[in-house]
Amino acid sequence: MGRAPRAAGPLGAQGGAPALRRGGPAGDEAWPPDLSSWGTPPGFGSLDGAPELQEIVSTHFFDAVRWSEDCRQEHNATSKRSLGDLVETKLVRDMERALGRTAQPFSLWITEIPVEGQHFWQLRPDHLLVTADLLRDTALYRQRLALVVEALF
Repeated sequence: MGRAPRAAGPLGAQGGAPALRRGGPAGDEAWPPDLSSWGTPPGFGSLDGAPELQEIVSTHFFDAVRWSEDCRQEHNATSKRSLGDLVETKLVRDMERALGRTAQPFSLWITEIPVEGQHFWQLRPDHLLVTADLLRDTALYRQRLALVVEALF
């Protein structure tokens, strides 16, 4: 099963005090909306010009709601586990100690994507796509992330 993307947020170092912020829409507690109590799927009026697609979306609406809820629960569990780890923060601090200086200010956007396997793509010097499987393998994730952070240092 695929996973919904999540933006882990920017990783930055300011005077040697890196910070990891997790992004989300304003009022996170209201997002995503609870769709489980809906008796029928919405009409998807924006798809009126594509009735076949409208029917497919309507037919699979509740499967999508269940999938979304599963992804949200898995993301919450992963987030709770990783909050104590702060892999990115520890990596920056370890690099600072090894180099004997504080990091220059930088930011790094890490986006989790719904792709199977342990993959990592650098879209720009400050933006990475990372799979959930790679994020769960802390040692491999840290090893790959170190090369990117070192270039930003």
